[in-house]
Amino acid sequence: MKKIKISALAIATSLSFSSFASPIVTDIITVVDESGSMSNEHSWLGGMISQLDNELLRAAGNDIFDPRYGLVGYGDSYGPNGQMGHAQYMESGELWGSASEFDIASKDLVTSGGTEDGYEALEFAIDNYDFRNSATKNIMLITDEDRDPFFTTSEYQDVLEKLNAYDITLNVLVGASYQCGDGRSASGMDATGNGYVITTDSYDVCENAHATYGNGSTIPDYVNLALATGGSSWGVDDFRNGGAAFASVFSSTFVDVTREQIEENQVSVNEPGTLAIFSLAIAGFFARSFSRK
Repeated sequence: MKKIKISALAIATSLSFSSFASPIVTDIITVVDESGSMSNEHSWLGGMISQLDNELLRAAGNDIFDPRYGLVGYGDSYGPNGQMGHAQYMESGELWGSASEFDIASKDLVTSGGTEDGYEALEFAIDNYDFRNSATKNIMLITDEDRDPFFTTSEYQDVLEKLNAYDITLNVLVGASYQCGDGRSASGMDATGNGYVITTDSYDVCENAHATYGNGSTIPDYVNLALATGGSSWGVDDFRNGGAAFASVFSSTFVDVTREQIEENQVSVNEPGTLAIFSLAIAGFFARSFSRK
């Protein structure tokens, strides 16, 4: 009997943790500043999302792969909501689209703004996009300016509570600098204190990283907010000023860290269903065992 029991448990465990181990169902919104200095980042967005999409597809393997991408602009003087957050619709007229549809939509971003309230834009994204319960949820905020608090009365705690209510992880590319515990400069850091040091063709991971400088209120408003959600924070000046080769490795590093984060979050989303399947398998085994007695 013991051998049968161990075998049944092994089968149930295999069913739960192997067959259902790597689906990728994710909703990702990029919230991007449309002020005059952001053209370089606008040009980068489509390729970055396509690269991330390919990495997630590889991670899913033969399992479910169902990503959706959304795009929100803010700070545009001539936008539909003035300089407030607004949707950049996909070609289909929908809020969500594929990586290729996102690439097309990103080409409609403009650089005509000058007043950027990132908190209002984040709230617009959360309030106007329907996130799926089964999906990992991720927002990327990209700006080189600190917050101009003109369009919402919400403060740090208000926005954090709204992000947490939807289980959204925030990653930011902002005007900040970072340093490892060993004194090396880092291009970004995550919520666990890992710093990411760009090398010639890859990156090193260091410990005890922290933000050392931020443009205006960037650290308390954006860096700390991202880290509080379990996300990451990156330096836009590093991305801009390192040259084309550096920017390419930076982009790959950003994508790699984001992909790992989404995979880890997907496990958390899947856990209730996985546990239920495992429990049903065990219950069925014991029901059959007792029925034979």
